[in-house]
Amino acid sequence: MTISSMNENKPITEGAHEVEFSEEQDSWSILLSCVDAGAANYFIPLVLEGPSKFEIFASGIAADKLLESSIQFENVSEKEWPQLRSLAREIIERISPDLLLCGTSWGMTLDKALTLAATERGIKTVSIVDHWTHFRVRYGDVTDWPEKDDLRFLTDYCIVIDPAASHLAKKAGIEPSRLRVGGSPHLEKMERESLSAILSTEPIVSAKNGILFISERIREDSGALEHSPFDEYTVLEDLVRMAERKSIPLDIKLHPQEDDSKFAEFRSLNTRVYKQLDFAKMVNRYRFVVGMNSMLLIELGMWRNDIISYRPDPDHQSDFMDILPYVTNARNIPELESLLDKPQGKGFSRSLRFQNSCDRVRSILKEVRMIN
Repeated sequence: MTISSMNENKPITEGAHEVEFSEEQDSWSILLSCVDAGAANYFIPLVLEGPSKFEIFASGIAADKLLESSIQFENVSEKEWPQLRSLAREIIERISPDLLLCGTSWGMTLDKALTLAATERGIKTVSIVDHWTHFRVRYGDVTDWPEKDDLRFLTDYCIVIDPAASHLAKKAGIEPSRLRVGGSPHLEKMERESLSAILSTEPIVSAKNGILFISERIREDSGALEHSPFDEYTVLEDLVRMAERKSIPLDIKLHPQEDDSKFAEFRSLNTRVYKQLDFAKMVNRYRFVVGMNSMLLIELGMWRNDIISYRPDPDHQSDFMDILPYVTNARNIPELESLLDKPQGKGFSRSLRFQNSCDRVRSILKEVRMIN
C-alpha cells in the first residue's frame, strides 16, 4: 500500500472483520481500562451505544471524562508501580474477564499493569491506539527511556485508527499479525453530532478573531519521547510574533493535561488562554487555527480545509502529519507566513470517513475472542 492511498478521503474499511455471533457467544465479559483523555473519548461511544457489557476501571483525566458521560466505573487513584501491579492482579482475579480492552497511555499506568496481569493469567489483551504517534512509547517502559525501549507491554492485538496508523505501527516494530484497523468511535461520534452544531453556529470571522493556537504538552514529556526539534513554547513564540506583525489577537486552547496557569508569561490583552472552548466556535470564529500534532487539531481539520500544523524542523524530517489529509503543513517560518498571508478558503468536509467505527471495533473484539 502506498502512502498516497492512505490519504484518500473515503470511509475506512481495511481491517474490518465482519463476524456473525449467536446470543450465547456474545455473553462474555470485557474488562476495560483507560487513563488518559484520548482513550476515554474513544471508549465512551463504544460503551454508551452497547450492546457489549464492560467492567470499567479508570483513573486520572479518563475518570473525569467518564463521569461527564454518566458512565459507571471504578476509580483507581494514582499509585506507584508496585502498588499498581498488585492492584491489577487483584482486579483480574476478581473480575476474571474473557478479554482485557485498554488504552495506551504513556508512563507506568493502570493500562500497563492490567496488561501484564491479564497476560500472566492467559487472558487475551487488546489495546486501542487513539492517535498516530509514539507507538513504542505507548508499549514500552518509560522509567528509563530509551534504554528500556522493549515493547514490554505490547498487547496481543492492537486496534489502530486507519491504514496510515497501521503503516506507522509496523514501522515502529509491531508485528502485522497483531494489528487491526477499527476506525475511531470518537471521530465517528464527532462526525455524526458536530455537523449540525457547526453549521448552526454563525461564523464571526473578523479582525477580532485572529489566531487560535491548539497547545499540547511536548516540553514536559520530552524525557519520555523521541527528540522533537520543536515544542509548544517555541511554536507559541513564533505565533506571538506573527500576531503582533498582523495586529491581530492570539488565543491559546490548552490541552486537557495542561494546567490553567501555563503560559502565564504570554498572557496579555491580546493573548488569552482558555482551558475550554466550544468546538463549533473553534471551527467558525477564528481566521487562523494553528497547532502541532494534537488530536484536537486533527478533529478541527475534519471541518475546515485550512487548519495549519506548524512543526518547525530545519532538517524537515518526515512524520505522521505529513501523510494525514486533515491539515496543511508548515515546517518553517516562511511557510507559516505564507499560509497566514494567503489563507486558503475555509470549507467544511461532509464526508463521513469514520462511520460504523463502533461496529467495526465490536466485530474485532469478537473475532479476537474466537482466535485460539
